[in-house]
Amino acid sequence: MQSLSTNAAVGVPLQQNERISVIDTIRGVALLGILLMNIPFMAMPNDYIENYTLQKESSTDVIIYYIVNFFFEGSMRALFGMLFGAGMVLLTSRLEKQLSPTLTPADFYYRRLIWLLIFGLIDAYLLIWVGDVLYAYAVTGLFLFPFRKLPVKTLLLYTTGVFIIITYKETNRQYEMQQMRVNGEKALLLEKQKVKLTEEQEKHKKDWTNFKESHEPAKIKEKADKEIKKAREGYFKIMRNQVRMNQNIQSFVLYVHMFWDTILCFFIGMILFKSGILQGEKSMRFYVAMLLGCYAIGLTISYFILKMHIDTKFDFTQYFSRMPVNLYQLKRILLAGGHLALIQIVYKLGWFKWLLSALAAVGQMAFTNYLMQAIIGNFIFFGYGLRWFGALPRTDIYLVAMGIWVFQIIFSVLWLRKFKFGPFEWAWRSLTYWKRQPMLKSTAA
Repeated sequence: MQSLSTNAAVGVPLQQNERISVIDTIRGVALLGILLMNIPFMAMPNDYIENYTLQKESSTDVIIYYIVNFFFEGSMRALFGMLFGAGMVLLTSRLEKQLSPTLTPADFYYRRLIWLLIFGLIDAYLLIWVGDVLYAYAVTGLFLFPFRKLPVKTLLLYTTGVFIIITYKETNRQYEMQQMRVNGEKALLLEKQKVKLTEEQEKHKKDWTNFKESHEPAKIKEKADKEIKKAREGYFKIMRNQVRMNQNIQSFVLYVHMFWDTILCFFIGMILFKSGILQGEKSMRFYVAMLLGCYAIGLTISYFILKMHIDTKFDFTQYFSRMPVNLYQLKRILLAGGHLALIQIVYKLGWFKWLLSALAAVGQMAFTNYLMQAIIGNFIFFGYGLRWFGALPRTDIYLVAMGIWVFQIIFSVLWLRKFKFGPFEWAWRSLTYWKRQPMLKSTAA
C-alpha cells in the first residue's frame, strides 16, 4: 500500500481503510473541539460566558476568549453534525447491501435513533447536561431517512432552503430585539413629553424597561451569584433545578431553532460524503482551495461578528443595525469546511501520523467520549464533585478542558487496543440489535 505522502503527490483517492480512518480523525477533532465551547457552560454563569466585560478578566482570559470565538465558536458543533449526516448515508448504504429478512435498514436506523433519544434524555436529566445535542440529533434524524438516496444536486436545493429559513429566523430575531429597543425608547420619550401612551405603547415601554433592568450589572451579578450557589448544591437539587431548562430546550428551543440548525449540518454532511470530499477522495489542490476559500470568507465574517459584539458592548439589541443579515450560520459552516480541509491536507501529507491515529481513536469512541465529557466536566464543577463552578478564571477553565482532552485521547487509544467499541457504543449497538454484542477483539492471528 502506498504511503499517504505518495498518495498526496499523485492526487489519488485514499484507500478504503484510510477513508474510514480520516473520517474518525475528523470526528475526533470535532468531539474535542466541542468541549472548547461546552466547558464554559459547565464552569461559569451563563451571562459571563459570552460577555467577558461583566467580570474582571485578565488580558490572557480576554485573548483566550477572542481565539476561541474567532476560530472555533459554532464550527465544531457544525462539523460534528455534518459527520452525523454523513454517518447516516454510510450506515444505510451498508445495511442495504446486507439485506436481512428480520432487520430492514429502516428498522435498524429508527431503532438506533430511538435509543439515541433515550441516551439524550439520560444525558440531559441524569448526567445534568443542559447542552445535550443527542436528543436534538435523534428527533431531527427521524426526518433524515427519506433523503438518504437523493443526489447531491437535489440535496443542495434542500440545504439552500433550510439555510434561507434559519438565516431568516435568526435575522428576524435580531430585528425583533432592535424593535423592542426602538419602540421602548420611543414610548419613554413620548411619556417624557407628557403624551398619553396607547395600550400598545405601554406594552413597549414595559418590555424595554424590564429588559434594561434585567441587564443592569447589579442584576446580572445577583443572577450569577444565585446560579453559582445552585450549581454548588448536591446532585438531586441540581438535577431538579435543571428540569425546566431541559424541558424548554427539548421543546420550544428545539422546534423553533435547533431543528433547523441541526438538519442544515446533516444535509451538508450527506453532500460532503456523497461527493467524496469527506473521505479524502479529492486532490490535494482541491483541499487547499477549499481551505483558503472557507477560511478567507469564514474568518472575515467571524472577525466582523466578534467586532460587532465588542463595539456594541455585547448589546444584542444593536446587532441588527450593525449586521442587517445574520451571518452566523454561514460563518460556522465555512469554518467547519476550513477545519475539514486542513485535516485532509495534513492527513494526505502524512504529517503527525501518531496524533491523527490517536484522534481517530477518539472519533471511533465519539459517543462514549461525548457522554464522558458531561460526566467529568459536571463532576469537576458541580456541587456533588469538586465544586469549582464559578471559581476558575477563563484560562484555567480551558486548561481543565485540555486535561480532559489528554485523558480522553489516552483512554481511547488504550481501550481500543482490547475492545472493538467504546463502552457506550457497545451499549447502543447491543440495545439496537436487542442482543448482547461481542466487545473483545479477537486474539487470533
